[in-house]
Amino acid sequence: MTRRQLERLFKALLKTTPSLFYLNLRLERARQLLKQTGLGVMEVCVACGFESSTYFARAYRQRFGQSPRADRTSL
Repeated sequence: MTRRQLERLFKALLKTTPSLFYLNLRLERARQLLKQTGLGVMEVCVACGFESSTYFARAYRQRFGQSPRADRTSL
């Protein structure tokens, strides 16, 4: 199976691309870590595989509607 075939099958079954699916997994894990641990935002960013804190914050805000720091304090 080629990469493109796998991507088409993935999209047909899960209604998303593999890269977006993986990004959402990482963001969900980041949210879980922020809410359930005392790790700092930068530590969570690195733990979830984000190399840029700016990209992490932008992606987090786009996914959850608020910044990582604001989401943590809204407990």
